Amino acid sequence: MYRISSYLCITFLLLLNLSCSKTESEWGKSIKYKGSDLYYTSKVTESETKELGDYLLEAGFFQEESKSSSQITKDNGKYQFRIVVKKESLNDEDFIKNAAMFAATISKGVFNDNQVEIHICDKSFKTVNVATYVYSDN
Repeated sequence: MYRISSYLCITFLLLLNLSCSKTESEWGKSIKYKGSDLYYTSKVTESETKELGDYLLEAGFFQEESKSSSQITKDNGKYQFRIVVKKESLNDEDFIKNAAMFAATISKGVFNDNQVEIHICDKSFKTVNVATYVYSDN
């Protein structure tokens, strides 16, 4: 299994917002990990969601003291991992670069090198920025 670096997880933990303001029905079904919600839409399977959630749990992404909301979905063959972050992180260039590396670890560790986008969202789950990892043999 491809591992997420501790530094990357800690960076995300510090910048994740506590939760989104939407209900479960608006963002799909939810699986709880240490009190945090990982929502998933009908475009991904529960099995894919659990694999991602278990991967993130093992990597330390979910913490009891830092509740968060995230969502996994798929659009045009690309996985979209949507994370709610604090307002000051929405346009932070370093955070967006780290998110692209995070997308790479999820792609390799969970989704068999398929394309993954990290959608950096406000507390309403509105996408403000997108960090993308595209697998390449080159």
